[in-house]
Amino acid sequence: LLTGRLPVKPANADDLPLDAYQPWLDCKRESIELLAEQGETDAVNQPLNDIVQKCLAFDSAGRFASADELATSLRGYLDSTKQPTPSLSLSQSPPPLTHSAARRAAFVAILSLVAVALVSIGLLWSSVNAPRSTPLELLYQKGLDEYDAGEYAAAVDSFTICLERKPGWHLALFGRAQALRKLEKWHEARSDYSALKDSNPAWAYTFVGYCDMRMNDNTASAADFSTAYNRGQRDVLFLLNYARIQIRRQRFVEAINIYSEVLSIEPQNRMALCNRALMGVARVTDHKMNMPSAECLADAVEYCRLESDSFKGSFCAAIVFGEAARKDSSYVEKAVSYLAEALQKKLPLEAVSPYSAQLRAIVPLVDQTIRDRAAHDPKFRVSFTPGLEFSETPRWDLILQLSGSHTPKLANNP
Repeated sequence: LLTGRLPVKPANADDLPLDAYQPWLDCKRESIELLAEQGETDAVNQPLNDIVQKCLAFDSAGRFASADELATSLRGYLDSTKQPTPSLSLSQSPPPLTHSAARRAAFVAILSLVAVALVSIGLLWSSVNAPRSTPLELLYQKGLDEYDAGEYAAAVDSFTICLERKPGWHLALFGRAQALRKLEKWHEARSDYSALKDSNPAWAYTFVGYCDMRMNDNTASAADFSTAYNRGQRDVLFLLNYARIQIRRQRFVEAINIYSEVLSIEPQNRMALCNRALMGVARVTDHKMNMPSAECLADAVEYCRLESDSFKGSFCAAIVFGEAARKDSSYVEKAVSYLAEALQKKLPLEAVSPYSAQLRAIVPLVDQTIRDRAAHDPKFRVSFTPGLEFSETPRWDLILQLSGSHTPKLANNP
């Protein structure tokens, strides 16, 4: 404020990046010549120069101990600049101020503001040796806060500015990709995820494949997920989505193998149990003699036990045992029992239609009263293989902590 310039700055300040910190810290250790450097020789300004120098001392021991102490010094300076005011008649005009007097008047006029500024500067300089956030880090944190607050468009803008200042910054790339994902801007999100392949290919291809899955590009998604798998990705949610894509492509054996891997990690994973059982049915539906395997039947029974609070468990078991009953009548009774249980748990009767091969002959065998009381919804379909969300954190560093871990720590298992 007094000189129109910074007390000190690095010689190459204009060429330094915005987040450069050490060069600024280093130059603050140097001697600061504030007013004298401006060619000011008026002795009245030397006390003010001394006050400023003391406020800006690098060593905290050299600064004022309190704001009161600083205020006392400033009041002393003000008192030293006061001069008697000559009496003037109404017809007289005050004499013009000399250049030196004008400067003193300007100093006095802004002194209260200088006092506030110097106290603030002193407090800031007192923490130069403590860890602090750079402007770029603060902007990144702003993006994280906006994301956490559900302000995804604003978060995209903040992360974009970060990337303008620091191109290719992985943390900002992932944060922006996650915000774009929330906005369902799949192409843009995919581009940012793809740019992370040099940081962690397994997770980058995982998220790229997720975007392709959401855009219903099963071929691209399968290729991305395959690459992620070959790079060591074994996150459970990833595996479940990978199996889902294989089912979409009617690669039932591959899907079964993936579900088996999930169950080796989480033996009671409901989605894996259910879908491994249903894929066991899909493998033999077109074969007149082939029965669902013992593993397939066991999966259906276990899933029914775990999913006892809804109709999904008993409906899955009805489909599996209905397929078995097509080839061996000894399974009819179990199939009827499971289907009756599903209908009693409010399974809409129309949901049976997609599985007519397994249940067409079973439905008439269910007690008439149960069928009469069954729910009805012509548009209802049971989804056994929904697309699952990966972790929603915007923090790439947290995602990387999952590398090599089988169990996801940042998302709920189905």
